Amino acid sequence: MESITTFEKLYEYLQENNNTLVQVDVEEYTPLLYALDNEDPNMVMKMLDLGASTCRLDHVHPFEGTALAMACKRQMWYVAMRMLEFGSQACNLHSPDDDGDTAFAVTCALGEKDVAMRMLEFGVKACNVHHENVNGETALDYALMNGMDYIVTKLEAQT
Repeated sequence: MESITTFEKLYEYLQENNNTLVQVDVEEYTPLLYALDNEDPNMVMKMLDLGASTCRLDHVHPFEGTALAMACKRQMWYVAMRMLEFGSQACNLHSPDDDGDTAFAVTCALGEKDVAMRMLEFGVKACNVHHENVNGETALDYALMNGMDYIVTKLEAQT
């Protein structure tokens, strides 16, 4: 699958694929993941406007993790907030990437309090906060490292 880099290519792709963006290529990328990889927030937002199931928001890429985690890794915070509007299940919030990091852990590792708080609205279980990555670190560890006191307090109160 070729990366969709223009709105014209997006509309062409939609016409060829029954108005869906569900295709997963041999490298485990969806059109949404390609748009995120290209760091094109306008294209991502346009795809999200089509709906969570239409753009395979729940797909987990082996290395990148979920689309939500990918948006967080690229510090596309308003895109992450838009994805969270679809809910924790639609975003596959609890799923880790190959390194064992979840979207919540990535958010805490980068010190983004607003997105972390929004994720926590879905609950500790949904955020998979106790999951350890390959280095044995959890989201709580990252929150502590980044001085995210309010997040730490919320996590400790809910565990």
